[in-house]
Amino acid sequence: MLIAAVLSGVKVMSSDVAQRHGDYLFIRTVQVSTGNALVDSKNEFDYKGFLESPANYSQFIDAADHNVFDFTKVDSAWNRKGRYEQIKWLTDKIKVGSYKNDVFEVSIHFDANVTRDVDYMNEHGKMLADTFIKQSEESIKSINPNATFRVVNEEQYLPVVEPINRKNVMIKFAIIGFVVGVFGAIAAFFIREVAKQNKE
Repeated sequence: MLIAAVLSGVKVMSSDVAQRHGDYLFIRTVQVSTGNALVDSKNEFDYKGFLESPANYSQFIDAADHNVFDFTKVDSAWNRKGRYEQIKWLTDKIKVGSYKNDVFEVSIHFDANVTRDVDYMNEHGKMLADTFIKQSEESIKSINPNATFRVVNEEQYLPVVEPINRKNVMIKFAIIGFVVGVFGAIAAFFIREVAKQNKE
């Protein structure tokens, strides 16, 4: 019975209050007006290659760190990472898809379990996506001052939150703990009886 109580108590105290299904995904589709300064008749500008460059990611980190997004919400070791490690980490989370006619798409993806704070991610995830677009526009302007961005589509997907019934969880693990305790007691009694017989 003691084991049952301990197991159920530990489980309930340490468990989350909800389960999450699905991931965080923030998408922005952008049309770039360049006056044809970035392309010629044969080649489209490589927005993917340019905007996924270490320089653009590094400048984005500086921009986002200014009260826009707390990266420790999605990576507890963020502040212990060097800049190269931070950039490398972001390359797995932020992807750029480049299309024809000066159109590209940015997608920011985080696993549902990176943080319990869905409300924070809902608000600040949008800000994070907007900040990446703004920073990318500044990067493009460095080679074409006349370039302007127009966001033509915005989408965001959040995990579905399913509350956990802690009472049911406690009952479930109390039963498991009780069963384990009973079998443990039987095993201990059996071992003790065998030991007594061997001594005789």
